[in-house]
Formats: sequence, C-alpha cells, structure tokens
Amino acid sequence: GYKNGADLFKREEIEAATKAQAAILIRAVELSYLRAMRLLSERYPEVDLSEINEAFNQGLLESAEL
Repeated sequence: GYKNGADLFKREEIEAATKAQAAILIRAVELSYLRAMRLLSERYPEVDLSEINEAFNQGLLESAEL
C-alpha cells in the first residue's frame, strides 16, 4: 500500500510522465511511417503498398508478444 498521500502523488506523476512519453513515441512512429509510405508511393507508384502495411502491422503484433 501507500505510506502517505505524497507516495500516491509521486506515483501519479510518474504515470502521467510515462503516458506523455508513450504518446510522443507513438506520434513519432506514426509520422515516420506516414512519411515513408508517402515517399515509397511516389517512388514506386506501381507497387501495392498494402503489403508494406501488412508487414508493419505484423511486426507490431510480434513486438507486442516480446
């Protein structure tokens, strides 16, 4: 349990900071992915980019299992 209110406050601060860092990381990955897809579609318009989407999504699923 918590020793006092200060411990609870500290834990809430840590959780808030962790969530903020996660949101920043997710946004960075999202923007990087979107940029890569845009550049690939411009360079290789004949390629079906759904294969890249599937590979990326599969990689995310596999990394979640680690």
